[in-house]
Parts: sequence; structure tokens; C-alpha cells
Amino acid sequence: MSVSKVNQHTVFVYGTLKKGQPNEYFMKEVIPGNEYIGEAKTAKNYPLVIAGIWNLPMLINKEGKGKNVHGELYRVNDEHLEHLDQFEGHPEFYERKEIHVTSLDDSKMRGSNIKCWAYFIKDDSKNEIKSTYLDKYDSNANHGLPYDNTENDEHPDKV
Repeated sequence: MSVSKVNQHTVFVYGTLKKGQPNEYFMKEVIPGNEYIGEAKTAKNYPLVIAGIWNLPMLINKEGKGKNVHGELYRVNDEHLEHLDQFEGHPEFYERKEIHVTSLDDSKMRGSNIKCWAYFIKDDSKNEIKSTYLDKYDSNANHGLPYDNTENDEHPDKV
């Protein structure tokens, strides 16, 4: 099942929503029918850190600092975007902003500059930053800062 052609949005996910990460279930079960486009990286550098009491990946809106951040692109409809906004706590915790990413997919899109939505932490000063700037998030990497799913009341491991 693919996303309706009406009111499509492209969203860049860089943290727990990616394939193989703790909240991947959300993309599969809560907003089924979204379309995975492929891997991408931010066209500009941004700080990606692990922070807060739950070890959340946080993209900080400080263009030009940090690294080109790797993630995944999805095509979603209005309803999916609304669910993502709720999941991300937009606009109170994370803020959704338009950025440009470069496709890394092994297809005719490789190298393309794509405009999409990404979620930035609203106020990074409220969260203890626990990592250096990352170019890619993996909850299970050797940084010793795995995501704590107790922050998510709807996580399947808690239900």
C-alpha cells in the first residue's frame, strides 16, 4: 500500500524511528502505508547528539556546526505527518523544520538534493548532552548510551 498522492510530505528521520532502531515499530504499525524512499544525509552540517535522561537522539538547529547527518527518507500523507508531530512532541519538544538532504540511495535519485521535513530539538539547553557530535545515530552503538524506551508510554515493550 502506498501513500496517497494528495498532500504528500517527505520526512527525514535520523534517530529512533529508523529501521533497526527502538521506535521503528511506529513507522511500520502506527503509520502503515508510508513509503520508504531511501537513505540520505543532510546537505548542511548540524549537531546530532544523544542527550537527556532517556538518551534521546537530538538534532540541534545550528546550521554549519556538527556533521552531515545520515538518516532515512519517508513519504507520508497529512495524517501520517500529524501522527509524527504528536510522537515527536511538535512544536513543544521537537520542532519540525524544512531542510535539504542529499539522497544516498543506489538509484537514479543518488546525489539529488531533496527538500524535506526534519525534527529539531526545541531547546537543547534543557537537556544534558552526553555525546560528541554524531553523523549517524544507532541506539546500540558502542557509545554506551542506549535509548531508554520508558520515555515512550506506547512502546510495544511496555504495553
